[in-house]
Amino acid sequence: MEFHRIKVFFFGGTGVYENKNEINNTLGWVKYGATRTALPGVTTPGVLATITFQAIAEDDGLSELNFTVVKLGDPCIVPIPTDGNNGSVNVRTGICGDVDGSEMVDMADYFLLVDYIAEVPGRTLDSEWAGYVDCSGKVDMADYFLLVDYIAEVPGRDLVCCSG
Repeated sequence: MEFHRIKVFFFGGTGVYENKNEINNTLGWVKYGATRTALPGVTTPGVLATITFQAIAEDDGLSELNFTVVKLGDPCIVPIPTDGNNGSVNVRTGICGDVDGSEMVDMADYFLLVDYIAEVPGRTLDSEWAGYVDCSGKVDMADYFLLVDYIAEVPGRDLVCCSG
């Protein structure tokens, strides 16, 4: 997995000076540092920062995200105790709705999906994940209706595949 475009959004969102934003995909690490200079500082409990990134991979898989160093300090540079929450990211390759693996979403996907739902023998999905177009975690008639609306370009009917 490679990381691209790391950005941190601080509570309040103004007066942020980014002093480190480094990515090393070869060694598998990201270093990010920022200082919030806007006054008053953050004084209420809540989410201080949200890290947004785009993960790119050649294969499906799960990648662990581990925070090895998390430091916070007050305006006088006095350390503030904190816990960094480790996690993981589930990377899926392919195109949402492309159940036949043709690298496009079209009527062939629609016909394959309806056959798969109807359990027609020999009709299997190239990517079951790509069939979860309504993000319910299962392939069913709701996915079929959403996919046909999407192909027909019905406004507001977007595909939202999830990991399943």
